[in-house]
Amino acid sequence: MSHCAKLKSVNEDFIVTEQLGFEPSGEGQHRLLWIEKSGQNTEWVARQLAKAAGISARDVGYSGLKDRNAVTFQWFSVDLAGKPEPNWAECFSELEDGYVKILRSESHHRKLRTGTHVSNQFEIVLREASGADLDLLDERVNLAQKGVANFFGAQRFGHEGKNIQQAFEMLTGEFKPRKRALKGILLSAARAHLFNEMLKKRLADFGDLSPRVGDVMQMSNSTSVFVVEALNDDVLGRYEQQDIHVALPLWGDGDLLAQGGMADWYAEFAQEYSPWIEGLKKQRVDAAYRSSRLIPRNLKAQVYNSDISIQFELTRGAYATVICEGLVTCLSC
Repeated sequence: MSHCAKLKSVNEDFIVTEQLGFEPSGEGQHRLLWIEKSGQNTEWVARQLAKAAGISARDVGYSGLKDRNAVTFQWFSVDLAGKPEPNWAECFSELEDGYVKILRSESHHRKLRTGTHVSNQFEIVLREASGADLDLLDERVNLAQKGVANFFGAQRFGHEGKNIQQAFEMLTGEFKPRKRALKGILLSAARAHLFNEMLKKRLADFGDLSPRVGDVMQMSNSTSVFVVEALNDDVLGRYEQQDIHVALPLWGDGDLLAQGGMADWYAEFAQEYSPWIEGLKKQRVDAAYRSSRLIPRNLKAQVYNSDISIQFELTRGAYATVICEGLVTCLSC
């Protein structure tokens, strides 16, 4: 068995800094709080802020969920609507594990919504990497800079992947979740699972993620897509420059755009996963696209004894573990 590098040996080995993409407006009924936390999840922090402000939890906003077992920096919005600002530090003064620190408090004119941020900056340490991993690190960094397969991370599927089976049972009518939130989680897990399976099939059938005639292409940092009608210099050049990427569907209700041989390839996959896809259509989930290729920005890696220190930035919705897995032979979380 391969020697596995260790991820998240301690929370300080996984630091995430949210890049919101704008500064607080300086006016309005909302407070934007820049918070550092460790050992606590995003939803719990939001509930504590709501409790301190005497408001409903739905009046606290954040852009994305951040890891519990990590040191994370992210913004929260709190709708005070004329209420006095609480002493936020008192919310978190008696934690038994971890910590929560309020680093900034600014006025803002609107609530933060999911997906508002543009990216996340990561500082990660992989402990006890093998000698082979250390020797091959520079080569693997160079490959990763050209892009890696944009899989959804394991955390999307719940503890030991149990959400996948439950999602299938929901889509086939064997299970009906009582809570709307659980239904949303399972729908997301189902779509992510299908995306990952289709991405694996893409790599197995074609060997890489380069464009083919009939493929759907997505522009970097955009939801805009188009279909490849010919593999001309423009398409190939933009692909090499990382301006466009082959996109694969987040399955749901709606027409898919692939043409010709790629449409046939889609149909082959759809037949194999028909119960999943038909179930998503019945749930009225709109089909969308996601890039098959993930490009880490400003990827850097250094070796300290047998540890690897990594820095990079990812657009929202991408998973840092995918980058880490591309740099070592085996990763233990």
